[in-house]
Amino acid sequence: MKSTATHLLLLSLIICLYSCYPVYNLNRSPEGNDLSHLYGRTLPSKPGSCYAKCIMPPLMEYDTLNLAIYTEDDHQSNPKVDTRTIVTTPASTMWTKKKADVNCLSDNPEDCLVWCLEEVPAIVETHHVLTDTIGSDDYRIKEVLIGEILSPCRTDWKEILCADEMESIKPQLSARLSDLGYLDLATADFGVVKKALIAYQKANGLPRGNLDFETLDALGVAY
Repeated sequence: MKSTATHLLLLSLIICLYSCYPVYNLNRSPEGNDLSHLYGRTLPSKPGSCYAKCIMPPLMEYDTLNLAIYTEDDHQSNPKVDTRTIVTTPASTMWTKKKADVNCLSDNPEDCLVWCLEEVPAIVETHHVLTDTIGSDDYRIKEVLIGEILSPCRTDWKEILCADEMESIKPQLSARLSDLGYLDLATADFGVVKKALIAYQKANGLPRGNLDFETLDALGVAY
């Protein structure tokens, strides 16, 4: 049992390193060994830049469906009313952080977390639809957005601010997140700012987990 637990912990740590470990722009180690095979594809290589694996939201495409929604209460007995269950967003997957080991003794809580790929159930809506609207006013037209996942949730390399640049933009970043309602400046320590940043990224369909340039541009933060 001890050996199995050790193997599981090592596997969890490997997954964490693969998913969220920031790296510099080298495809080779200091000893000259090729590292690209460790990351699934060749790392970006732009001198003087830093990169990290970021969580990319699903790429969605939406279509509009117009429904004649029946407005009376006798939908169960009315033969002209059809009860339709519509999948507005298909089932998908999402990366979330979870504890790797309840016995983790690190002073940094982030060291005890790993990225886990979880299933997200489909979102459905049920409507009572009038199938024949001729001669009837007992309905209203409702637009329903039907989503299709073109690309699932994934991780990808994104250029981010290097560690020595992050501190200089923190006041500007905190102020901007506060202006948008994601942050209370009175309690804006580093952990709170990071949670607010991820909440903003998630709400706006941006890569999540790091200070990538796409997020900074969206926030209007100069760097």
